Amino acid sequence: MNPKNRLLYVVGPSGAGKDALINRLREIPGLNSKIYFVKRQVDRPSHDSSPMDVFLSADDFVKAIESQSMAMNWCANQHQYGVKLSELKIALTYPLALINGSRAYCLEVKKMYPQVEVVHITASESIIKERLMSRNRENATEIENRIHRSRELSQNSTLYAKEILNDTTLDAALEQLLQYIEM
Repeated sequence: MNPKNRLLYVVGPSGAGKDALINRLREIPGLNSKIYFVKRQVDRPSHDSSPMDVFLSADDFVKAIESQSMAMNWCANQHQYGVKLSELKIALTYPLALINGSRAYCLEVKKMYPQVEVVHITASESIIKERLMSRNRENATEIENRIHRSRELSQNSTLYAKEILNDTTLDAALEQLLQYIEM
């Protein structure tokens, strides 16, 4: 990796607006030539909020890990996620590469790539709960489990290069992210 190139590992609790923020960033004209948005492998079909995800069956996921074709892989919210070595190799040739990651995997990423910049997208617990309820993907118990997981993962805050509070508008959070990446 060229020392001038930057690798952002963007994390945040479910409902903080991480996917929406990344998607909004992708929509800005001209940025796709400057930022590489890394494609993740995921063991569930992609949905509207994560168009960069590539489905990989659970069996194929295990094979990819065993064949060491994954640069990184993690489990979050009962799903497997990963980034292929070939994908990361391409990403690291760009001035700025962005990975949609997991707070639980931050320490591992920092060990493998000490230059990585972890960007934490968050919101107040009440806002997160409200957003999770409004998207109607989880029941009340699952939402509480996500809130509890978020509290447990707050210990990783020392690894964050930048924290963006997404409590108001997506545009306000986007402005914070653009200022941080200096675009």
